[in-house]
Amino acid sequence: MTVPPARKTQILDISLEISEKMLVYPGNTPPRINFTRKMPNGNSNLSEILIGSHTGTHVDSLLHVKNGAGAVTDLPYDSLVGPSRVIDLSDVETGITSRDLSPHKVRRGEIILLKTRNSQRGYKEFYEDFVFMTEDGAEHLVHQGVKTIGHDYIAIQKFRSGNVDVHKMLLEAGLTVFEGLNLTEVRPGRYYFIGLPLKVRTEASPARAFLLK
Repeated sequence: MTVPPARKTQILDISLEISEKMLVYPGNTPPRINFTRKMPNGNSNLSEILIGSHTGTHVDSLLHVKNGAGAVTDLPYDSLVGPSRVIDLSDVETGITSRDLSPHKVRRGEIILLKTRNSQRGYKEFYEDFVFMTEDGAEHLVHQGVKTIGHDYIAIQKFRSGNVDVHKMLLEAGLTVFEGLNLTEVRPGRYYFIGLPLKVRTEASPARAFLLK
C-alpha cells in the first residue's frame, strides 16, 4: 500500500507592511523608523520605531471605547487563532448590512473575515468611501454570536461617522475586532487564522496576521 505524501500547508501573510510611507487613518500618528546606529560606524545596526497602536493591521480591545475596560492583553486567546471563513462581499458598495451577511449564515463562535472592494482598491492611498460596517450589520454579527470579525481596511466604521457606535456594539458584545487585513490575494473559503498582537496593555496593537490553508 502506497502512503500519499503529506499535503503541504499554504501560509498566507495578510498583514500590511509597516513603513514610513504606509497608509494611515487621517489624524493617526504615522510610523517613524530611525536608525540610531548604522554599520560600519558601529558593529551592528540599531533602530527605534515610533508607531501608533492602530497602525496597519491591528486589533482593538474594549478599552478603545470604554475607560477601565479590558486591554489587548486581556483578549481571549481563542479569539486570536482558530478556524475561520473569508466571505466575499465585493458587491457591497457602501455599508455592510445584515442583508449582505445573512446569505453567508455566520454562526456562533466563528472567526469571520470580510473581503470587500477595499481589497481590490489596495492600500496605497486613503479612500474616504471605503466599505464599512453598519450598525445593522454589527447587530447581526452580535446576534449570531460571532467570536472574531476581521475587516479589509484600516477602519471598520464609516469615515467621519461622528461616533464609535459600531465599535461599541461589537466590542461590548465581546467580539475581537481586527482591522487592516490585506485580503487582496485571498480567495473566499475556510482557513486557519492566526492574528498575534503585541503583548502590550493598550486599547489596540499592531498585529501580524496569517491564514493557513
